[in-house]
Formats: sequence, structure tokens, C-alpha cells
Amino acid sequence: MVAETRVPQKWLLIATGIAIVIILIIRAMFAGTEQTMHSGSPYGIVDFELAFSGKQAGMILSQWDREAVDAARASLLLDFLFIPAYAVAFVGITSLLTRNRSTPWRRAGRSLIGGGIAAALLDVLENLMLLYQLQGDVIRQIPPLIAGVAASIKFLLLGIAVVFWLVAGIAYLLRNRTPTESAV
Repeated sequence: MVAETRVPQKWLLIATGIAIVIILIIRAMFAGTEQTMHSGSPYGIVDFELAFSGKQAGMILSQWDREAVDAARASLLLDFLFIPAYAVAFVGITSLLTRNRSTPWRRAGRSLIGGGIAAALLDVLENLMLLYQLQGDVIRQIPPLIAGVAASIKFLLLGIAVVFWLVAGIAYLLRNRTPTESAV
């Protein structure tokens, strides 16, 4: 059996912290693009990600003016910086929560780390399909379907990881809780 190679906890904390700071900065940048998309339309980037059909994608694009389409493009390009940041954060948080835990916790953590990496790769595929849709006047059926499926699986994988973090965090707190001494 091969021993697990482990990143020292100090470096894992530093990398995770830096990734979280980058996420917060990029999230703030997304706010401007999202506001532009919503300025003349009820639709934002997540609506476009989850259009699933050429008809729905075309309807969203018809609601956006040139500025909103440019904002959607900028948002998708910015997302290519966001993806590695959230991937590092998900790996770091999951690793920190499962470090020094029993085998089932570590095994679940490794699975979720794999799911986080898969989510990041699906996000790249999703962005490529959406950028393809933004470049032309003809709305195709397959790119919005691929983007919608990729986005749905991505959100599911990331959502499972967040639920796991909550459960692992609560279990950690309960395990390390010291009983209070009763008053005499």
C-alpha cells in the first residue's frame, strides 16, 4: 500500500486562504457584469448557463443588448480565473476537514476532492460552449445543452461538497467538545 503524500498543513492553510481571497475579489468583479446583464433584462449569466436549449439561449440573447452580451463574455472570461481559485479552495477546505480523521472521512474527502476537480473541468467546458454561443448570430441546439448539463453537474458536485463541509465541521466540533464541569 502506498503512503499518502500530504501537503503540510501550514501550506494548505496558506493556499486555501489565498484562494478564498482571490474568490472574494473575483466575486466582486462579477457583480458589475451581472448588473449590466440585468440592466435591461431579467436574465443573468446563470440563466444563460442553464438555458439547456437553443430556443431558451436565443431568447436570453434577444433580451440582452450589445453591452449585456459583452458583459456576459467578460463574465465568462473572468470565470477562467475564478475556476482555479475555487478548485484550490475546495481541495484545501476538504483536505483540512478530513485531515487526521478516520479512513471513511478521508475516503469521502478524496472523493469530494475528485468531484471538485471534475466540477472545475465541467466549468471550463460550460464556458467554452457559452462563449461559442456568444460569437455568432445563429443559435445552435447542442452548445446550450452541453453547457446546461455541465453547469448542473458542476453545481451538484460543489453543493455536495458544501453539505459535506457542514457535516464534517459539526462532527469535528462535537468530537472536540470538552464537557463542562458541573458546579459543586
